[in-house]
Amino acid sequence: MKLYVPCHLLVLPNGVMKSLKELTKEVVMEMVNEPDEVETHEVETLDDNDEKLTIIHVKVAEQDIGLCIGKGGSNAMALRRIIGLAGMQRGIDVLVKIDAPKRTQQLPENHFEQKYNQS
Repeated sequence: MKLYVPCHLLVLPNGVMKSLKELTKEVVMEMVNEPDEVETHEVETLDDNDEKLTIIHVKVAEQDIGLCIGKGGSNAMALRRIIGLAGMQRGIDVLVKIDAPKRTQQLPENHFEQKYNQS
């Protein structure tokens, strides 16, 4: 079974194909509450097999990270599938990374015990 990304998502009004970076930004902007804060940048590198790989980094407002990732990573997986299919149609291996800040504060080991064992 072949899956295709609809052409109206891939092509600009003047007939020129959108870049994967533009497509990624457009999709993410529809997912978040602060679309003006969405940034994307593209890096080309080599994968473990020395084949060309395009990595698209996505940055959103801090309060939109959860929306972008989704419950159990469902939104992030869907985004990766859409962009991956668009890349496959163009013969490009692509990886989408959502840049989220690292958690600086580690929770104590017994955090959840303390929270839920209060009588």
